[in-house]
Order: sequence, then C-alpha cells, then structure tokens
Amino acid sequence: HGEPRHHDEGRHDILFGDPKWDDFDFAFEVRRLKGEPWGYAAYYHAKDFNNLLAFWYGRYGGPPAGWSEVSRLVHSRPSRDPGNQYCQLSPHMELGRWYKVHVSARNNRIVCQMDDRTWYDYTDATFTSGRVG
Repeated sequence: HGEPRHHDEGRHDILFGDPKWDDFDFAFEVRRLKGEPWGYAAYYHAKDFNNLLAFWYGRYGGPPAGWSEVSRLVHSRPSRDPGNQYCQLSPHMELGRWYKVHVSARNNRIVCQMDDRTWYDYTDATFTSGRVG
C-alpha cells in the first residue's frame, strides 16, 4: 500500500514498501510529457515525506541544463553535505523520451543511476532503512 501526495502544481509523489527495507534495488521509468524540462525525484530510506533521502535529477536550473543532486529531508528541512559535493549539472529531460532510473541501497551505501550511468555513489547514515517512492 502506498502513501500518495498531490501538489498544487500537478506533481504527484508516492511512498511505498516496508519501513525496514535497508538492502534493495528500486527501478522505474520516467518520461516528461509537457511543460518545463524539469526532472524527477526518487525517494529512498523514507520514514515519511518529511524524513527521507532523495535523488533529484534536473529539478532546477536554466537551459540548456539543470542541476541534479542527492540530498535529505530531516524534519522537513533540506540538508546537504558541506560543499554540496553531491550536486552536479545535468542535461534537461527531453520531451516524450523514457528514462530508466535505478537506486541501489546496501545499508548506508547508495548508488543512483539513470540510463545505466552512475550519477552518485555515496554513503549516508542519516536514515539506513525505509520506504521508496
């Protein structure tokens, strides 16, 4: 059973799975259908929508590229590592194209990929188990 969330701007989120998940592979496909070339968020090790780890792809920034990052929400507050070492420039998502997203977690080691390219391979002990979305 999932926990859905709808945003006023038409974006939808969902969390699902076992809160005790610590070792998993989570994959999905995403496609931009219209509007701005912003990307997506993959949530993992989520306690709820206010306490989670996330892989954000192309979520903000101007053409021809956007920024991608891994970050966390702790009690609804965004948190990043010093120096924002897990933030990088990424191409905007093309209209109508499908992208394959894969997140692998082994306790506190996280690997985030899109279309078989590894964007982030890092450790984060903030949350070491939780649902995905």
